[in-house]
Amino acid sequence: MICRIPAAFVSVVLWFVTAIGGANAQSISLAQDFDARDLTRQEVQIVQAALAHYGTYDALLDGAWGGGSQRALETYVTRERGGDGPDFDDVRALLRGFERERRLGGWAPVYHARAQVGHLLPLGRLTRSDTPEETRYATSDGGLVIVKRSGFVRPYDLHDAIEADSQPGTTPYRTESDRRIITAARMRGGRDAYVRSDRDDGGWETHIVIADAAHADDLRLIASSFQRAPAVELTPPAGGTLDALLHADGGRLPVPERPRPPEPRAPEREASFEELLVGLMGSVLAETLRRESDRDRDEDDREDSEAERLRELARERERSRGAASGFYVNTTDIVTSAQVVGACERLELVDGTSLSVIGRDDAAGVAVLAAPGRSAHWLPVSPRAAERGAQVRLLSRAGLEGARVAARDGRILGDADRRGRLRHDVRIAPRGDGGPFLSSDGRVIGVALPPSGAAEDGGTLLRDDALRGRLDAFGVPYSDGHTRRTTLTRDTPRALSRAVVAIRCDG
Repeated sequence: MICRIPAAFVSVVLWFVTAIGGANAQSISLAQDFDARDLTRQEVQIVQAALAHYGTYDALLDGAWGGGSQRALETYVTRERGGDGPDFDDVRALLRGFERERRLGGWAPVYHARAQVGHLLPLGRLTRSDTPEETRYATSDGGLVIVKRSGFVRPYDLHDAIEADSQPGTTPYRTESDRRIITAARMRGGRDAYVRSDRDDGGWETHIVIADAAHADDLRLIASSFQRAPAVELTPPAGGTLDALLHADGGRLPVPERPRPPEPRAPEREASFEELLVGLMGSVLAETLRRESDRDRDEDDREDSEAERLRELARERERSRGAASGFYVNTTDIVTSAQVVGACERLELVDGTSLSVIGRDDAAGVAVLAAPGRSAHWLPVSPRAAERGAQVRLLSRAGLEGARVAARDGRILGDADRRGRLRHDVRIAPRGDGGPFLSSDGRVIGVALPPSGAAEDGGTLLRDDALRGRLDAFGVPYSDGHTRRTTLTRDTPRALSRAVVAIRCDG
């Protein structure tokens, strides 16, 4: 139950900028009716996250305080103490409870750059395990499991299996678009499942969240937080209204260093599919959700527009960390982009294996690294020069952990300069620099170079003859693959994936 503090004992000070630009101080009693216009967008998202975890908010964490958010707060207050409408003291009690959950659970945003999808996870309660096929998080009691899988094929089979295993008497929900599939159901064993698949340039990335009754609140918050942008940071901003509420104990709020105007109240609107996550398992709500498919697609467009700048910033952060792809040309030596070598004090593979630099040519844009031990997988270098119009396939390690190989098809457009560079129409994603371009017979026909902002097409590659010249200059042995010739097919990236590695910058 919420502990009530008499208004006569406690007041807080909030400073804001008026419409004409002046700054005035306004004293707000904790017993005063709560007004979301006193919060920033991020602070609204934090309140929504708290309400979602406590079981009253069933919407997307969008930072827009509409009728759904207000009703969720009112429901929470009625459940906790009854009585009249919510005030700032109610929000303070809500935040303090959620702040304990945030810290104990280690709730933090997770961003998957390949699929451009972000969400929250209670990382403090989860143990992570990786295999070549998936990344898995689980609580010690097994009551909450989150699995991320990637593949080249639209994952119909997985979503079909979730529907087929739904509990009798319940109606699973499923919605599809060109870029996304979402399925939610109550399983036969009594657990709830939420499955989301997002299309990326190299295939599909799927997240599976399964929870028992004890972890239903966790599932609700995780599912509510999914968006095609980095997820919200749940730590209240220092000096903001929520931060002041958390630390208000009978005193007054410190004056914010930068007064700000109140944000306009968002108009109430119909909830889309992702804004009705609490009751996804119920048959009555499922019928309502089936009428939301068109509105869900509209939500996709809105998210894309609002998140474009954030996605670009995330891509820039990825590149600025100096990470890249690379590939073995023999059992010990790895070719990669020279840019990653110049940006790092120490290079390593994703498993922590340290790498040493054999040679680096900034003009050509490539470097060769030596790895300890021996690799059983390597790529041959084509003995023939690349030609205009040739079909090529770029292989690169995707994701922050380099857990899978992404493949992108394209063609050679022509010469770019006299230094052995060719233009191509394949967009190089973050961490794709240094990846191999393969010819139709499965041999390296070029190396992906960092994209140029001025390029009208995908970018440039260092062609095979220039690569051979650099390898010869560095004294690095390589093969033209007479005994490893293969024709590229849809499954070829899987067969060649072990020769392609992700390289990390440490420091």
